[in-house]
Amino acid sequence: YLLEVSTSSTFSTTVLSQTVTESSYTLVNNDLSGMSALDASSYYWRVTAIYTDQKVVSGSFVFHVLDDYIVYVNGSSTATGQVGNKGAPYKTVQAGIEAANNRRSGVLATVMDVYVASGAYTEEVSLRPGISIRGGFEGSGWTRNVNNNLATISAPTDVAVRGNSAITSTYTATTVVDGLVIQGRGTTNFTGYGIYLSDASPLIINNSING
Repeated sequence: YLLEVSTSSTFSTTVLSQTVTESSYTLVNNDLSGMSALDASSYYWRVTAIYTDQKVVSGSFVFHVLDDYIVYVNGSSTATGQVGNKGAPYKTVQAGIEAANNRRSGVLATVMDVYVASGAYTEEVSLRPGISIRGGFEGSGWTRNVNNNLATISAPTDVAVRGNSAITSTYTATTVVDGLVIQGRGTTNFTGYGIYLSDASPLIINNSING
């Protein structure tokens, strides 16, 4: 059998092309092409059965590799499913935070990051202890430049980012709001908040906070 793995549904390039004679295969990183290990992305795979006079190709199937400590968010993603990796990110920041909390099974000592790609996010974000939100990423290669890749969280009503008393000083260093544009609803006729903290102690760095 020929086993192929690709980042493309058309298999225009492959990261794995391995001939096997058994009915199962366990990935060995040295078999990969162009990478040392599978990234936190989505991959397509197919199998070709090779006979003397013909080749029979299966349909293609998809599997997702998740990062242990990072959840990805991109509001402009066109992925049909959302699993929180680079290829199928969540589309809202809050969904990313909740997925990070679920992934660590609610264990607050397990530190998680939510990477937010450039774009506009109109939502009220509630922080959780031990989970940081970091903006400034571009949504394909996920490189970071907070000046060029503006990720803006805008308050749908009065608050854009909210924190409560669960974020004690114990979690200050691991609950970071970093590299975002945060837009409240404050105008001459409306009182609003970019960040509203009630007995909460997150670390707020490198943001632009307006309104």
